[in-house]
Amino acid sequence: MGNRRLGAKRLETVLKRMNALAADTAGSRSGKRGFDMPAFELQPSKYYGLFDDFTAVSGVTDLAKDDDFVLAHAASGLCGAVWDVTAGGTSPSVLLDNTVVGGAVKLLAGTADDDVARLFAVNNPMVLDASSSRKIWFETRLKLSDVDASGFFIGLASNGSDATVDTSILDGGLADGIGWQIIDGQAAVTFASIAATNDGETVTQSSTSAADATWAVLAFHWDGSQAHYYINGSLSHSSATTVPNDGTLLCPHIEFIQQTGDSDTMHVDYVRCCMER
Repeated sequence: MGNRRLGAKRLETVLKRMNALAADTAGSRSGKRGFDMPAFELQPSKYYGLFDDFTAVSGVTDLAKDDDFVLAHAASGLCGAVWDVTAGGTSPSVLLDNTVVGGAVKLLAGTADDDVARLFAVNNPMVLDASSSRKIWFETRLKLSDVDASGFFIGLASNGSDATVDTSILDGGLADGIGWQIIDGQAAVTFASIAATNDGETVTQSSTSAADATWAVLAFHWDGSQAHYYINGSLSHSSATTVPNDGTLLCPHIEFIQQTGDSDTMHVDYVRCCMER
């Protein structure tokens, strides 16, 4: 290279490509070019982000917005909690699963129809704002034990103007948010993107079917004017319809719903998301 300097812009491009996900159909994470995200951990002055690999307990049932830094986790005994956890129904659980290489969290939403388990990163807001547009990246890897008997939403969702978490499946709709879902009991079990603003939803079914106990990597990228949705590193589709770009605060959100009483589960390997500051 002689005396050529590796400029900041070029270096960031190299880091994004090194950090990219392979564009394939098997949920691989081999680092080849596909969906790519900034190495936000290396550029904290430019990006704000969240990465949870679920190798340690990072959620409590009493985490609230603007929680007290001194007293927040006295009841749970856990400091540094990221997720506010809700698990409903009979014998629900949200547990680390050490049988999964690299760590994962397993959600069991009770054992009855419409039981829900939810994780919400209540103090980690991001924003899609058309008046001051900043790019956002979101990626996760998950699998369902029985795709015909359960549903999920994962992405960014509003926690509303009060302490109420914006539920996405059980109450029949997403108020404000963006992400991926499978509707509880839908006939064709394919992954679908969802974007919602002020209770107006746009749901787009992909052509990629979900399979029992099979990992899938789901991602989306907001480029400032349009959302691009990826499955296993390959672009599925793009849309700007009902994307919540009105400045609403959106937080990372994981929700799993049980359709039957079969004790079905959802595993989430990791959640990684970031936005420009």
